[in-house]
Amino acid sequence: MDGGRKGYLMHLDSGAATGEGLGSFARGSVYPFVQIALDNHLAPIYSNENIRANVGRDYSALDLASFFHFDRSLHPAELRRTCKVVQLDTWSDSNFGSACGDPVAVSGFVEALVAEHKAANHEQALLVVLEGALRYTLPTPAVLTWLASHGTDWQGALPRDRELQVALHVRR
Repeated sequence: MDGGRKGYLMHLDSGAATGEGLGSFARGSVYPFVQIALDNHLAPIYSNENIRANVGRDYSALDLASFFHFDRSLHPAELRRTCKVVQLDTWSDSNFGSACGDPVAVSGFVEALVAEHKAANHEQALLVVLEGALRYTLPTPAVLTWLASHGTDWQGALPRDRELQVALHVRR
């Protein structure tokens, strides 16, 4: 592991089907996931399946993992084969108790797993797999900095004869 990383973090959320737009989805999936990874010095491994499960929206062509340059050096199946894998229920875990999807509580559980892994002097890297929903959060400055530093430069990626168009809606 490079950059002082202690392992990897994945989030699998089969309940991501909110029917909400991308902004709401990010508040309940991307922002808390990146925050937990940053808090615990784990490389975030993002699954596009989380957003593709969103009911009522066709995000099948959206590749957030590539857009934000999430670590893709190893396929999730390869990580599961080569790492010490620990699964953690984000709502109610049998080992840690109830977090009810609270990112701060889940981050504390992950911190305990990282410390336990370190104390055991495992040869393998740690892969923590979060399973379940996370509560909506606003992005912290650290998350915004991480996303900005990892985001694809759309304007630089477009041919000169194409324009970048952005659409949004404002709720009252």
